[in-house]
Amino acid sequence: MGQEIFTEQLLLQISPIDGAVESLKRLANKYNIYIITARTEEMITHVRKWLKKYNLETLITNIISSSFEDKQDICIRNDIDFLCDDDFRHLKVEKIKCRVLFGNYDEAKGVLIAKSWAQIEEILYYNNLD
Repeated sequence: MGQEIFTEQLLLQISPIDGAVESLKRLANKYNIYIITARTEEMITHVRKWLKKYNLETLITNIISSSFEDKQDICIRNDIDFLCDDDFRHLKVEKIKCRVLFGNYDEAKGVLIAKSWAQIEEILYYNNLD
């Protein structure tokens, strides 16, 4: 991905996806929520500003950079059983209990698909990831 999509100016112009804020609030009552992002530590400061803008910063347990490590390896190291990503490359190898591809996909071999935040919640509750 190009560095331009990670700039503070651009990020702060983006609004949350429909249903995301409400779902995050419900999920944070039951789960620890981590953000695992390809952004560098420096770029993560922009993410923190975006979360604060929408009063979401207290819902997030930690933000971890995957710029030098596989996302599922980070999950294993942090005892995370659920990874939802919009890039299939991070999900195709099965290392953790539940892998979900987020977006408008019809199929993705070996992973579940969620087209909305409501579907993410359903998957979590259905798979009893406590």
